[in-house]
Amino acid sequence: MKPLIFSAPMVKAILAGTKTHTRRPIVPQPVFKNGMGRWKNHKFSQEITYGMLDHAPYTPGDVLYVRETWANLGWDNYIYQADEFNRYGHYQHWRPSIRMPREAARIFLKVTSVRAERLQDISEADAEAEGVTTDLPTGLKYENHIAAFAQIWSEIYAKKPEFGWDADPWVFVISFERNSA
Repeated sequence: MKPLIFSAPMVKAILAGTKTHTRRPIVPQPVFKNGMGRWKNHKFSQEITYGMLDHAPYTPGDVLYVRETWANLGWDNYIYQADEFNRYGHYQHWRPSIRMPREAARIFLKVTSVRAERLQDISEADAEAEGVTTDLPTGLKYENHIAAFAQIWSEIYAKKPEFGWDADPWVFVISFERNSA
């Protein structure tokens, strides 16, 4: 069982059933020179994804546990920021998702497919499957799900411009369904 980190809004989307895809940058990115590509000692010209999927972090059938912002109230009594914020208000002892142990997980996902593509090749349907909404809390609206996804992606990768929306990096597209594990 492998971990996968999600922010509180994306955890809410998973729980609501509106998030069934996630995109993660491919590291390192493929390098192109004279029309040929190279990635992790694989050369390619026609089919970029050849060889990449052999190194994908997840494969169909894998069961993942969601790491999210959490707290332990004692005696393995866990709470989760994604759904407990209203009940606990400004709770001061949230722990970062990266530190969440497997035993604190409450959401499990079964990988249904993995593919490689350029970030900006995302379709409107895939952007919607990323769990984003076109409505903002301020009452404004994004033009479409792709624009909303691009904004969220840009915020997440603001400190890593090589993975930013404008850089159009290669990503693994991981499709999943909720699993009871």
